[in-house]
Amino acid sequence: MFLFGNPELTGTLPTELGRMSAMQYFYANQCDLSGSIPPEIGDLTQLSRFYIFDNKLTGTIPTAIRKLHQLQEFGLGQNNITGTIPSEMWHLQKLEVMTVNDNSLEGTIPTEMGSVVNLEHLDLEGNSFSGRIPDTLGNLFKLQTLRVGGNDLSGAMPVSVC
Repeated sequence: MFLFGNPELTGTLPTELGRMSAMQYFYANQCDLSGSIPPEIGDLTQLSRFYIFDNKLTGTIPTAIRKLHQLQEFGLGQNNITGTIPSEMWHLQKLEVMTVNDNSLEGTIPTEMGSVVNLEHLDLEGNSFSGRIPDTLGNLFKLQTLRVGGNDLSGAMPVSVC
C-alpha cells in the first residue's frame, strides 16, 4: 500500500488494517495521520517494509510488532512516538533498517539491539535516549549507518562500535 505524499489524507490508522494479512509494503509518509499505531499491525505477518514518516502519530510502538517476522525495514521518523523501543523489536532477525528519528522515545539504548545481526542502518537521532551506547552494537557487523545525535547520551563511544 503506497499512500505517501498525501497531506490531505487525515485521520487515524484503522484497526481494519490488520485484515490485509498478505500486505508486504506499507508506505504512508508525509500524510496527516494522527493517533496511535493499532496493535492489529501485528496481523500483517507478511509485511516486509513499514514506513510512516512525517505524520502526527502518538503513543508507543506496539508490542504486537513481534509477530512481523518478515519485517526488513521499519521507518517511523518525524512523529511524536513516546515510550521506549519495545524488546520485541530485537526478535525480528530480518530487520535491516530501523529509523525512529525525531520522536519522543526515551530510556537507554537496549543492549539487545546488538542481537539483530542483519541491521544495516539504525537511526535513533533526535529523541531523548540517555545513558551509554551499548558495547553490543559492535556485534552488528553489517551496520553501515548509526545515527544517535540529538539525544542525552553520555560516555565514550565503545571501541567495539568504531
